[in-house]
Amino acid sequence: MNESKTTLYAIGLGPGADDLITLRALKILKEKVDVIVAPKASDNAKSLVLSILHKALPSLSESESKIEILELTFPMKQGPELLNSAWDEAFLKIKNKLENNLNVAFITEGDPAIYSTFAYILERVKKYIPNQRVEIVPAVTSFIAASALLNETLIEGEERLCVLPAHYGLEVLPRLLGDFDTIVLTKVFKVLDQLIIKLEKEQVLEKAVYVLKATMEGERICRDLKQLNIEEEKKNYFSMVIIYLRKRKGILSGDRSGQR
Repeated sequence: MNESKTTLYAIGLGPGADDLITLRALKILKEKVDVIVAPKASDNAKSLVLSILHKALPSLSESESKIEILELTFPMKQGPELLNSAWDEAFLKIKNKLENNLNVAFITEGDPAIYSTFAYILERVKKYIPNQRVEIVPAVTSFIAASALLNETLIEGEERLCVLPAHYGLEVLPRLLGDFDTIVLTKVFKVLDQLIIKLEKEQVLEKAVYVLKATMEGERICRDLKQLNIEEEKKNYFSMVIIYLRKRKGILSGDRSGQR
């Protein structure tokens, strides 16, 4: 079967700062695409990833821009049937653009290959239009950005790194603490109170650092998790905890302010 003439690009825009979008991503968006697909959490919500892109490419907002912007809803909270229905609907709209000989870019926060909404589209592309040409453009991830804010490396030498959403990781955390040298727990906002209790019980609370909105407006770092206002932090989706399990200089030594 011949490969398609059009390309579906999956383009990661990074953790939030528009100057962390890669040169390759910008080049493709400027020169090679006809349609930009921007996911959003609900029909009434604004697309955060689109707002990031507008800062980097303000020309997209101009009336003479030849690039079509297609905002599609990818619900965050629904049952499996409603979720699959939403993903199917989004896929069919993208498929229609590709069949009309248009190059499509699906933009995502972070990297398209890591906990990305693009995964649901790629699954359907492989199943229903297997000859479609797809190009994934990698990007800076939020946990890499967070570690950079801390002026720390995540892993060194033969050390092992674990990354997973916090609400999936609480039950297995005691085992993970023994198996890995650094653990990144993303989206901790829902389970932050339970996580703090668990870290304290496992005697590793002092090795954990809380990072909110890395590289975005409202960015904040807290090295003493017990000082956090739990109810306020539960409103913050872009939150993570990095647990550095080996002794390191600098990370908790007080050489920088407790919060930033």
